[in-house]
Amino acid sequence: MLSINKGVFEHLPGQFAFVRFAHDKEPHPFSIMSASPEGKSLHFAIKSLGDYTSVLAAHDRAGRRS
Repeated sequence: MLSINKGVFEHLPGQFAFVRFAHDKEPHPFSIMSASPEGKSLHFAIKSLGDYTSVLAAHDRAGRRS
């Protein structure tokens, strides 16, 4: 679970978040790689290892901001 302290995301190594993309109605867990210095955005490391992540690149691209 992410904790928000004065609008800043704080996370610990190994934590993850459930993320839902526009092309899918089910959320999926992804590891949190880092947060921006001001703590207003999260960065995820996503490897193409399974059925869902192997087709994810067809819908989203590296470095995409939403």
